[in-house]
Amino acid sequence: MGLVINDLNYYQNNANSAFMIGKYHVPFGRAQDQAPGLYTEDFVSTYDLDGMLGGTVAYRFFDQQLGMIEPNVSLYTADNSFLGRPYLRHGEKLQRSDGGPSNTGKLDSYAVSVNWLAIPAIPFLEMQVGYMLNKAGDDVEQTSPPFGGAADEKIKIASARYIWAYAPSTELAPTLAGHYFDIVPFIEFADVDNEDAIEGNDTRYLTTSLTFDFGDWAMGATRTDKHRPSTGGASRQDYLNELSVTYDITGQIKLGLSAGTQKQDGEMSELVGLALTYSGGF
Repeated sequence: MGLVINDLNYYQNNANSAFMIGKYHVPFGRAQDQAPGLYTEDFVSTYDLDGMLGGTVAYRFFDQQLGMIEPNVSLYTADNSFLGRPYLRHGEKLQRSDGGPSNTGKLDSYAVSVNWLAIPAIPFLEMQVGYMLNKAGDDVEQTSPPFGGAADEKIKIASARYIWAYAPSTELAPTLAGHYFDIVPFIEFADVDNEDAIEGNDTRYLTTSLTFDFGDWAMGATRTDKHRPSTGGASRQDYLNELSVTYDITGQIKLGLSAGTQKQDGEMSELVGLALTYSGGF
């Protein structure tokens, strides 16, 4: 139990543009948000960067044939300030001497992504491609595999999401009656060079999921595979399997239950989680 400040920023959204500055979540990759369940966010944390200091600028282009194309540019660094300190629990804030990706004290890490959606010919298809470069911090001696010196972390991603809605649910009456039904497949691939800013620690992630939405309920299945090098030179595979159920209590408050299995660093574990979340702003 404790308090950690991950978001403290100013955000402005205009008709064709948006920007954010402060401590924030870098808008890169979608698996952490679109794959159903509670554990994918942690499994893909390599490129799910929360609590960074910096800013993002986005601009939206609209075209009658192409739909909406939105490029985003982010510039950021890891938080070594007092905002990175955990409160009401044991732990220390990130230090420059800890090394790792983006931990340089300078705004020299960046991410560029392009979202493409609302295509007139395929209106329910959403796609994203992106590139991220996280500058390496101080070179820290590795006491366990993978061994290697400090090197910039480079990440390339591509994802696609499609919403198939049952035809009658597009009418207002059954939607208000809670009879809305859709099926949402999702896929994302991430290619990572020098994960954790360790030279030669190259990994690949593949996340696939399927979500069923019916009224206030959502059921989902998610699989994420992670290929990584082993100390013997042969590639090894970690994975996450997850089944989840979510109930939308008020529109802002949701109750979620997830269960699954995980293999990480060769260790198997069983996962069960229950979460009550609130989404809102002021």
